[in-house]
Amino acid sequence: MGGAGAGRPGTSHNLEDVLKVLFSSRMLAFHALVVVLVPAFVWLGFWQLDRAETRSAAVNLQRDNVAAEPVAVDQLTSVGADVPPEDRWRTVEATGTWDQEHELLLRNRDGSQGVGFHVLTPLVTGDGTAVLVNRGWIERGENAQDTPRRPPSPRARST
Repeated sequence: MGGAGAGRPGTSHNLEDVLKVLFSSRMLAFHALVVVLVPAFVWLGFWQLDRAETRSAAVNLQRDNVAAEPVAVDQLTSVGADVPPEDRWRTVEATGTWDQEHELLLRNRDGSQGVGFHVLTPLVTGDGTAVLVNRGWIERGENAQDTPRRPPSPRARST
């Protein structure tokens, strides 16, 4: 007498009715969706974990290489060669003179005071090769057409 359908006329809970609902086209579509979505979400979870590990390894490499002792630039790379990934973010030492004639301004760089330019100046070493050095950030001009004043490069040989 106290069953689930008791007191409601026309309500029955026999096995045939339950199976009819479970195997209706709407419920089959729902089950198919669940069968597709659950594995997809599991895969996406593992993908996110892998991304987190990759980012953590990159941050650790950057932190360790920035903290490492400086090395001569020719120990890490040569002209036209790439720096190996494990040596990126290393502090290097080079001695030479600044080539302000070939200096570049790299626009639209974020700085502590807004958007500006990075000043990239070649440092020509004793053997004639040049190392492009980021000498810092400068503020942009009043509008996009303005070229800001560049800080002067030291005249003497620099290390």
